[in-house]
Amino acid sequence: MSEISNLSFHVKDPFSWGQHGKHTAFKFVPTLPRNKQVGVLDVEGTDAHKRVGTYIWPRDRCDKAYNDRDDVTLEDGTEPLVGITIHGGAYVHMSAEEKCSTSIIPKRLMESGSFLEIHSVEYRLIHYSAFPGALLDVASVFDNLINERKVPPSRIVIVGDSAGGNLALALARFIRDERHEDTPAGLLLLSPWCDPSFSFPFNPTTQRRRPNEGIDYLMDTPVPRALIIESFIGCTSGTGQGCPTCTQQQSHTFIKRSLFKQRKRTSQQHNLLPDHISVHSPYISPASLHLKDEEDLFEDFPPTFISYGTAERLEDEIKVLIERMERNNVDLTTNVAEDGVHDLLILGFWNERQKDAIWNDIFNWSRDLSLKSIP
Repeated sequence: MSEISNLSFHVKDPFSWGQHGKHTAFKFVPTLPRNKQVGVLDVEGTDAHKRVGTYIWPRDRCDKAYNDRDDVTLEDGTEPLVGITIHGGAYVHMSAEEKCSTSIIPKRLMESGSFLEIHSVEYRLIHYSAFPGALLDVASVFDNLINERKVPPSRIVIVGDSAGGNLALALARFIRDERHEDTPAGLLLLSPWCDPSFSFPFNPTTQRRRPNEGIDYLMDTPVPRALIIESFIGCTSGTGQGCPTCTQQQSHTFIKRSLFKQRKRTSQQHNLLPDHISVHSPYISPASLHLKDEEDLFEDFPPTFISYGTAERLEDEIKVLIERMERNNVDLTTNVAEDGVHDLLILGFWNERQKDAIWNDIFNWSRDLSLKSIP
């Protein structure tokens, strides 16, 4: 109902100081330096957002560098991992705060024993910035881990659920395209939203419907969904209809080289501009059926773990994502929850046995990542 009534829940102002929690400490890190805002982030103007909030698990790691620890290595002699978690919520809801339901993800990951610390990013939702504002925020935290906290990139795991999975995919693509030497240890995607173009533009006569309607709790109301995507990519039509720019069915190469350069920055006020990005960009919809299956779509992506359920609305697009990653020989691990709904790991009422089975697979995967040596 929140989509229909245009309400948001569990939202935090990204410009205000966050409260420390029982297990977390809040900290601001500087926005990525302008000379590092390249590729998709190389847009006109100056972003007024100068700092990005993060919640650091555990709280006693707030101001420590990677090597500032008593346990120099894990029991098996390997170096521990550091996580970046990106919460879901359709770019409209949720927060990185410890009390938010999505924070069960960093909490459980810390229990795996493979992570030294986890940084949950308070990135800007569409109330505050269109794309690439959110990507700039998570890229800033990634850069800060490497250059300020001295974390080797090969120890960093990027984690995202639902819309956070969409943003995690965009961050991995930015690193692949512009900072190849900083390839992270892995990419953990939980019910990732990988084709926002599915419900955009809205046309009652041609609207494709996502599967599992009436089974999954996730709504797919056409007009509100389309309006969310319009706001996310900075479209000015405001009708849910889309426009020629945002629906251009261009190739991956053309979009990367041309449309990104046309997108003007919005500043912290959400002023939608006409030169927005195509919804079919691989940075926005990497599982879009309008994208050409180019050879390099997921080439050189890090080892990836994908979990989804057979009863969730995003099932079809996640399958496309998996097929494309397999085609590009990504080191891929999947967990398919039979009759599982969307993002079930954050649901307190869901079958604990099924959730534990998923977590066990994630723990084993992260343990295998930690066993890999630092180059």
